[in-house]
Amino acid sequence: MSRFKTLLLREWMQHHRGWLAVMLVPPTLLLGLLMFSGSFHISPLKPADLMIASIAAVTMMAFTFTAMVVFMQVPGVARRDQQDRSIEFWMSMPTADTMSVGATVLMHVVLVPLIGLGIGYLCSLVIGLLAVTLTSGAPGLLAVPWLNILGGSSAALLRIAFGVVVASLWVTPLLLLAMVASAWLKRLGVPVLIAALVAAHVLLAQFYGITLVGDTIQAMWDHTLHSLIHGKPDALNRQGELVMNSQWPTSPAWLANDALAAVGDLVQPLFVFGVLLGVACFALLVLRRRRA
Repeated sequence: MSRFKTLLLREWMQHHRGWLAVMLVPPTLLLGLLMFSGSFHISPLKPADLMIASIAAVTMMAFTFTAMVVFMQVPGVARRDQQDRSIEFWMSMPTADTMSVGATVLMHVVLVPLIGLGIGYLCSLVIGLLAVTLTSGAPGLLAVPWLNILGGSSAALLRIAFGVVVASLWVTPLLLLAMVASAWLKRLGVPVLIAALVAAHVLLAQFYGITLVGDTIQAMWDHTLHSLIHGKPDALNRQGELVMNSQWPTSPAWLANDALAAVGDLVQPLFVFGVLLGVACFALLVLRRRRA
């Protein structure tokens, strides 16, 4: 286990500056916009509603931006060691190739998005506090139900964090497939993979009326998103707009039931297919590493 932690630390030490910069980009831009917008042009919302909106928006922006950048980075990581020859050092260490590949995937797909989620939440509290202060001053701060909002947002944060873990089970097979293509075909890997999937979908749909390829990828991506928030909170109206009422829009009980619903989605053939695809791709990555 200590060797696996060392491999995780290696991933963090090699990329942490870029990752932290990515995580802080949305909060920094919003903070700059907030400071230069003027107190009368920030928001017409009540202090409590403004705090809720700030926490939700900043947290999800930081998390989404981090996840997008890291997922785009994942395919190239598969051939990183061969590019800088560091594989000669790491293969001289008494660690299995499965541990090396596993640490890379775990750090990029699960741990970094979770860190981005946490940093986004902390930044959202600061930005929300400043937004309320600039718009309403001290009376606005006193009008905010802090225990309700902090308790509700903390529960929501735990739900999203759990959802990230569940979502990784859906999206990892797709990312591993991209890593395999990049590892074996180098820079042409991802473009060739995309072209092959698009061609297969178009040809099968055109000549046989089969849309299995596109439907499978779409379904796995939809389940990835639904793992984060599976249902629709009661505070959303029929048009999907949030009805602000100075209270956190989801209760801990609703979040717990929503998490159970996301776990329930794992019991289906599509998930079994994803697991088998992920195992096969993982084995190909290990094989490619051993041949390096």
